[in-house]
Order: sequence, then C-alpha cells, then structure tokens
Amino acid sequence: MIRRVLLGVAAMFYAKAITSAAQLFLVPALALSWGLPLYGQWLMLSAIPSFLSASDLGFGTTATMRLIAEVARGDIDEAQLTYRAARTIVMILSAIVLAIAIPIILILPGPWLAVRGGLGSDEARLVLGILCVYGLLGLQGQLFGAVARATGRIAQAITIESTITLVEAVAVAVVALTRGGPLAAAATWLIVRGIGVASLYGLSRRVAPWRTPSSKPVGHRIRQMWRPAIAATLIPVSQALYLQGSAIAVGFAAGAASVPIVTSLRTLSRIALQGIAIIAVPLMPEFASALVRSDTRRASMIMNGLAAIGIFAGGGYALVLALAGKPLLALWTGGSVAAPQTMITLTAIGLAASVVWNPLSDLLLSVNRHESFTIAYGVCAVLTVALTVPLVHVLGVTGAAAANLLLEVVMSVVVVRALVAVAGPIRIRLETLTYVLPRRWRSEGRHAK
Repeated sequence: MIRRVLLGVAAMFYAKAITSAAQLFLVPALALSWGLPLYGQWLMLSAIPSFLSASDLGFGTTATMRLIAEVARGDIDEAQLTYRAARTIVMILSAIVLAIAIPIILILPGPWLAVRGGLGSDEARLVLGILCVYGLLGLQGQLFGAVARATGRIAQAITIESTITLVEAVAVAVVALTRGGPLAAAATWLIVRGIGVASLYGLSRRVAPWRTPSSKPVGHRIRQMWRPAIAATLIPVSQALYLQGSAIAVGFAAGAASVPIVTSLRTLSRIALQGIAIIAVPLMPEFASALVRSDTRRASMIMNGLAAIGIFAGGGYALVLALAGKPLLALWTGGSVAAPQTMITLTAIGLAASVVWNPLSDLLLSVNRHESFTIAYGVCAVLTVALTVPLVHVLGVTGAAAANLLLEVVMSVVVVRALVAVAGPIRIRLETLTYVLPRRWRSEGRHAK
C-alpha cells in the first residue's frame, strides 16, 4: 500500500510539473509564432473542450469513487455493473452533445467566429468541430482511467494522462513554430488524444479481467449515481466556466488581443495552486479515514495543517507576484504580453484566497460533502463571467481580475464554513504545519528537543 501511495504522489508531481511546464512553454511559443490576434482566437476556440470534458454530468467521477470501493471490497459483480452503467451513460451523452454541437457550429454567424488578423469563419468552424470531437474523445479516456485507478494502478493512469498532455503541448508548439496554423494544431491534438485513449483502454483491459459482458440491466445503477454525479460535475463545469468563460468574455468586451493578457497572468498565478495540490490530494483519504473512525483530532490536524500551508504558501507567492509580476510576465512571454500593475495586484490577492479554499474543498470532496459548496461555486462562476464584460468596459483588462477576486473571496467563506461544520473550527498554529511532514521527520524533531 505504501508503495502505491508513494508512486501516486510521484505521478501527481509529474502531472503537475507537466501541466505547469506545458502552459509556461506554450504561451510564448504560440504568442510569438501566431501573433496576439490569432493566438487569442485559438484560446477562445480551444476553451470549448474544457466545457465538453464535463458533459458526462459527473458520472465518470462518481463511477471512479464507486469502483474503488467495490473492487476493494471484492464486489466484482457490482464493479462490473457500475462500469457498464457509466460507459452506457457516457456514450449516450457524448452522442447527444455531438448531435447538438455540430448544427450549432454550422449556423453560428460568421462575424462571431472570424477575427481580424486571425482565422476566417469557415476555417474557424472546422477547428471548432475538430475540437468538439477531441473533447468528447477525452471522456472515454477518463472512464478507462477510472478502471485503472480502481485496480490500484493510479500511478500508471496519471502517468499516461499526463504524458498525453505533454505530447499535445509539444506537438502544438512544433506546429506553430513550423508555421502551421490552428487547424493543423487542432488535428494534431485529436490524433495525439486518440493514441492516448487507446493506451488507457489497453491498460484497463489488462488490469481489470472482470470487465466482461453482462446482461444485468444498468438503469437502477444509473439512478443511484445520478445525484452525486450532478453535484460532482458542477466542480469542473464551474471551473471551466469562470476560467474559460471569463477569457471569452474578455475577448468579446476588449477584443481577442486582450485575452492572452488575462490567461497569461492567470497561468503564472496558478503555479502555487498546482503545487499545493500535490500535498492536498494524498491527504484526502487520510482525512476521510479519520472521520470514519471518529478520530476528530487527527481530522482536525489534517485540516489545520493544510489550511496553514495554504495561508503561508499562498501568501508568500502572492507577495512575489504582486511585487515582481511585471518583470516575470515580460521575461516569460518575451515581452509580448504586459499587464497593468493594478491587475497584477488584484490577481495576487485572489491567488492568496484560492490557495486556501481549493485544497480545503478537496477534503469535503473526500467525504462526499461536496454538495455543500458546488452550488455556490456554480453561482459564483456565472456571476464572474457576467461581471467581467461590464467591468472590462470600465476598468479595461483589470476588470477581469476584479471579477475573479470576488469569486475567490466568496468561495473562501463558503468552503471554510462548510468544512468547519464537518470537522470543527480551523485553528492555525505553528505546530500544525509539521503534521503534513513525514512521520520520521516529526519524530526526529521531537528527539532534537
């Protein structure tokens, strides 16, 4: 078990490193190769797969949780039924989404898609269609990855998924640097994702011999999974809405050339969030286990330790971003992207709040109490996008940071209140930081005293 946990942590570190590196590398590569108008148009079009990745309505996430528990108990028949139910609903929903998306793409007004200095409407429609297929294909990969996780192959599943992200990023950069356009980039993404999904399918077949045909009806299992699935899907939907939706809103309010300013600064700010997730995710089962055993002291220590790390790490990185954001952004993008200092400061404050509430919300998810914050998250995401347009009109691109700050502050209050109701009050002390250290280090520290 310890070996699996350590491999999972290592795989998560690899995944976060790949995600951050890919984002850091792609921004200057695409901005310098394509120019801001075409790059901004690509950002707006490529936001679509983020929304489609949540179109399984959370059944992939719910199936993963159920499969892990059922396989651990040895309930192979139940695991098989859960997998078949999830596969059935994902296939049906994918077909419905595709049948709706294609006609919409065809009838969208040309001026909505075309950008001066970028793609014309016809080529933009083709790129959008390819990206829709790409996004729906990813849903199948998530389901195969769930099977691998249920059989203890979480490290292998994460490694394959992260490697897909790496290859996609490198391939698109190569396309751009060799004077290829968004159409070639979208086609490359689709090919790479297809190979990745095939790899996950092969892994699931190899590690799960119980994936055999069955005649049991899946309707009852789908009904059992419906409510937690809807609650779970609000998390990625809300995240995609406020991250990608606000980028699209900025494009409509200030033009496509303004979008890279928002996305570049946001990417730079979220590095701290990626880092703390490496610590938060391994603590999720520990927190759930402590509450199941009514070990409130241990649960409280995990919660307080994670909150303390979020406050200190988030506050420290926010200070660095506020003071050095301008030169860091210029260095990273080769001077092609510049943001106002007020926008950088507001983004830094929002970052400090985000690094606190996001990992704490993972603890709520681990004990299936995510319904306590997902509705608020969805409402805040909608309000953020809605406020972005008028605020950008008044404040310029700084308005996007102001709208985002509102979301981070409200969600901090909502998540902390929900977690306090589950595990008691949050008390930040210096010694709580030591709880997340390896036990051997804690013991050595006590002996040194």
